[in-house]
Amino acid sequence: MRLSYLLKSLRSFQVYGSQKISIRSIVDDSRKVKKGYLFVAVKGANYNGHEFVDQAIKGGVVAIVGMLKPKTEWLKRVTYVRVDNSRKALSYLASAWYDHPSSKLKIIGVTGTDGKTTTASLIDHLLLQAGKKVGLISTIGAKIGKKKFNTGLHVTNPEPLVLQRIFSEMVRQMCEYAVVEVTSHGLDQERVTGVNFDTGVLTNITHEHLDYHKTFESYQKAKSKLFESVNYAVLNADDNCFLSISQGMNANSKITSYGLAEGKGVDILARNIKFSEGGMSFDVCLWDKTFQIKTKLLGDYNVSNILASMAAALGYGISIESIQKAIKTFKALPGRLERVKSKAGLEVFVDFAHTPNSLEKVLTLLRRRLDFQSKKGKLIAIFGCAGERDVAKRPLMGEISSRIADISIFTSEDPRHEDVSRIISEIVKGAKKTKAKEIMFKDYDGSNHRRGKKHVFVRIPERGEAIAFVINKIAQKGDTIVICGKGHERSMAYDSVEHPWSDHQAIETMNLDKNLTAVVLAAGRGIRMKSDRQKVINEIAGKPMLSYTLSTLRRTGFGRIIIVVGFQKDTVKDYFGNGCDYVFQPRSLGTGDALAKALKVIPTNRQSLVVLNGDDSAFYRPETLSRIIELHKKEKSTVTFTSLKISDPTGLGRVVRDRSYKFLRIVEEKEAKKEEKKIKEVNCGLYVFDISWLKGNVSRIEKSASGEYYIVDLVKIAVGQGKKVCVFNLKDQDQWMGVNTPEQLAYADKKMRRILTQTVI
Repeated sequence: MRLSYLLKSLRSFQVYGSQKISIRSIVDDSRKVKKGYLFVAVKGANYNGHEFVDQAIKGGVVAIVGMLKPKTEWLKRVTYVRVDNSRKALSYLASAWYDHPSSKLKIIGVTGTDGKTTTASLIDHLLLQAGKKVGLISTIGAKIGKKKFNTGLHVTNPEPLVLQRIFSEMVRQMCEYAVVEVTSHGLDQERVTGVNFDTGVLTNITHEHLDYHKTFESYQKAKSKLFESVNYAVLNADDNCFLSISQGMNANSKITSYGLAEGKGVDILARNIKFSEGGMSFDVCLWDKTFQIKTKLLGDYNVSNILASMAAALGYGISIESIQKAIKTFKALPGRLERVKSKAGLEVFVDFAHTPNSLEKVLTLLRRRLDFQSKKGKLIAIFGCAGERDVAKRPLMGEISSRIADISIFTSEDPRHEDVSRIISEIVKGAKKTKAKEIMFKDYDGSNHRRGKKHVFVRIPERGEAIAFVINKIAQKGDTIVICGKGHERSMAYDSVEHPWSDHQAIETMNLDKNLTAVVLAAGRGIRMKSDRQKVINEIAGKPMLSYTLSTLRRTGFGRIIIVVGFQKDTVKDYFGNGCDYVFQPRSLGTGDALAKALKVIPTNRQSLVVLNGDDSAFYRPETLSRIIELHKKEKSTVTFTSLKISDPTGLGRVVRDRSYKFLRIVEEKEAKKEEKKIKEVNCGLYVFDISWLKGNVSRIEKSASGEYYIVDLVKIAVGQGKKVCVFNLKDQDQWMGVNTPEQLAYADKKMRRILTQTVI
């Protein structure tokens, strides 16, 4: 495509060089440039594209669009187009590149703080059920008919090039309508500039994103941009911003108002809202007539969402009869007050609520529902607040939850570069304004959260352990659990890394086997780490290394996890909370001594016990642990341990075998002979024991020359007794890594980031 054709879409610009050149593609990321491309230099929150112009030129671009005055050396190699706003220019150019697809669609934009995704999806559903061809772009993703498109992680408004490509595909698929969820960021950052919105829908404007917009007025102003040139506007008369939005609109725009409050003269009014086990029903007053609506959705806020979607559909001639039928069949969206099956038999919901307004509405609804069903059950809320986002909402959400929920668990939610504990402390500030009492670890006795009608709250930074604590230790039949903030999302951001995460999966994996018990050794100080922090709290890819181990054990199905703590024991307990059990090792007397202390709290009727180290188990996968346990059971082994062949076995115990490859013994390096030191197969330190045998033999471990007791001696004892010892050879070297020094920690961090980048899409 000719550059001259693309430039016709811009309002004002200055060209340095030829406009007759051919453009093969447009990019705004210098890492994606290829020969013949046009690069648009955009300034973002963390990066400024103008700093990468030289890199783009080296990559073969033939044209640059930017806001700076061009350098002489640039003009010798490319055509440079100078504009006032390169973000806006990118949107116009993207639209032109895809032949202005939005002009060929009736585009319905839905904006607001809460309810955007549900409202947009409802409109899509109403149009589809009426036989219309529709495309949808929302927080959950994009779809055309039944075909779905991935728009990225934590993305509502795709960037202009992606957005216009999706519109182009909608046109190619013969769509007549496109329903688009529009955020304040998308409006302010010009992502939807050049999109011809036919209809604008407003759900509400409440407290959110003040980290970006700074003031509520600026936030409202950004939202109002959607309505500047629409033909038809659907506005919420119950919202405090109704008047200011309606008064600032184009005089030629038609407005339809909706609401739940009587006496405001709204065009579409809901009355007589009734809740049932299967959903709710309500009457809609429209055109001096009354129609009944039945829905599977719950909550006054969803009544508002339905009214907004009805108003939009009516604007395109969809009949009331068609709307009534369609709303009956609409199901709650993933992560929107979605009931998740809990194999523990508890009632658990997942909701995307991440603002004060949405949290209050969800908790109020569940409180009413719980009180209607039974006054004995407790309402338990689990949520956090995102890092590097609106700080002011944190205490507000803490106050709301502690006031409405019986038990509030404050945890992580995309902390990014912020410290999770600090975020939680800000949530706690709001909680302390209520009469809620904080339960500290030392105060927890398994029943104090149920005393009287007092509301309580707990801090558990590790989200998976927060869920485990609630489902496995405190929730009882009749309770309602709601996990808020992540909803449908499939990743969680720590540092600059996206970690695989799903609230749904976390709940589903709590089908734990009480006979499966694991002991995690995490008492050591780790002197070689040269750190004042407890060893297993040191971070790999933004998370404490022990987090990965506990997650793997949960996903494998371990019903009981015992962590042996010592140095800075409270630091470990405070981060991982009450979902695990803890055993204290007051003196560092070796792994054997730590195991002996853990055994005192394990019943004899358990068959097998898995023991692993908290500083070398971050990379194990659940399927690997399952296979190790299966081997142990299949072979009816007394002891099973894991081995690995590595190129440099220095410092590790060697696995000695005979000529027929039969296991003989493990020899530590300091005791190994010259030939034995050449052995590449080493002991990984992960064991499975027959518990009854273990309890009878752990006292046989002899004190070493250093005055400590070591688990590895149990293998020698078993061999000496003629007991069966199995070796599970770990083929995948990526699944084991000891982290004992700052250098090893840095390498583990790099390794985990690489793995996560390949895992999270």
